[in-house]
Amino acid sequence: MLFVDNPIGVGYSASASESDLVSSMEELSQDFNVFLQKFFASEDGKKYVDHEFYISGGSYAGKYIPAIAADYVKSGSLPKLEGVALGNGWVHPRLQYPAYADFSLANGLIGIHQYTQIKQRFNEC
Repeated sequence: MLFVDNPIGVGYSASASESDLVSSMEELSQDFNVFLQKFFASEDGKKYVDHEFYISGGSYAGKYIPAIAADYVKSGSLPKLEGVALGNGWVHPRLQYPAYADFSLANGLIGIHQYTQIKQRFNEC
């Protein structure tokens, strides 16, 4: 298992130059795929080319893991991508926000009064 903080500037990742920071999903996925290609071409990475390969991420990675995976598949690089996994992926806020109130009510985290208030104020968010 290989853990990578992505994009540059998040988590433990750092750069000496602000020009390395990305400003679009395209830049992010291209940078990550350059990393993957270099990794699998390296001495350490070559031994994994014949293994199953998955890309996963959590939370906001729900936005960029699909882009990374799509670019990787288009590149035709090895190893072949077997799948993608998202944990609590942040994919579409307009669809996801309303589910928080529903989930909270269904699991007893809030009462019907709080639920009604949240639903009424959703559009303000």
